Parts: sequence; structure tokens; C-alpha cells
Amino acid sequence: MVGFIHKQVRYFLVSIRKKLSEKQFLILASIIVGLSAGLAAITLKLFAFHIHELINEKIQRSLWDFLYVFLPSIGIFFSIWFVNKVLKGNFLKGNEKIMYAIAKKSSILPLSQIYSHIVTSGITIGSGGSAGLESPIVATGAAIG
Repeated sequence: MVGFIHKQVRYFLVSIRKKLSEKQFLILASIIVGLSAGLAAITLKLFAFHIHELINEKIQRSLWDFLYVFLPSIGIFFSIWFVNKVLKGNFLKGNEKIMYAIAKKSSILPLSQIYSHIVTSGITIGSGGSAGLESPIVATGAAIG
């Protein structure tokens, strides 16, 4: 699905690039990337919020309040499972990989970086983990751009 969307966006950008000057295309591309990164930030925030609400609702309806102590560990476990099983270990951690891609690989990042940070950080933060939202949004925005 992601590959199909990527092909459609690439086709759109190539056809638009032929019709616009270089300056106009750069402005249009920056607007598209900025809007996409903003939507990704909103998606991450809402995803973490809804996971947190879902967990709190389920625990408050039961008598299992002691689970609050284990929730961050459970969230990290699910994030690790997602990276190992769904992404098959193809997960770039940290912003130094972005800097390396900019310096050495013509700023090309894998497409999985668009959604992988949103999912893993949303699960970790939504379950009570102490990670921040800034670095995943930087990585997602860089992959979009």
C-alpha cells in the first residue's frame, strides 16, 4: 500500500515539475512536505492519546489497578515486537541516521520510516513510557521530505 502511494506521489511530482519553474516547484514541494509532516505529528499525538485512553478505560473497569506499574514495560515489549516482526528489524533509531542519510545517501530514507516511528512511539508513550514525541516527528518528517 505504501509503495502504491509512493508511486502515485512520485508520478504527480514529476508531472508537476515539468510544468513549474524550479523555484515554484521548490515552494510547492516544501508546502506538501510541511503539511504532510504536520499531519504525521497530529496522527502521532492522537494515536498515543487514544492508546492511553483505551488502556485507562479497560483498567478502570476492572480491579487490576496493579497493572499500571507494568504498563510502560508492556508498551515497550509491543514496540519491540512490532520492530522485530512487522518491520523485520528495519528500523533506524535516532536522528544521527538522518544526518548520515543527508550527508552520504542524498537524503534518501526508507519508506518504512514514515510510519514506523509513529507506531512505536505511539505505543510506548500511550502505555506510559517516558519517551518524547519530538524525535519521532523529526524522523518521520525527514522520511517524508
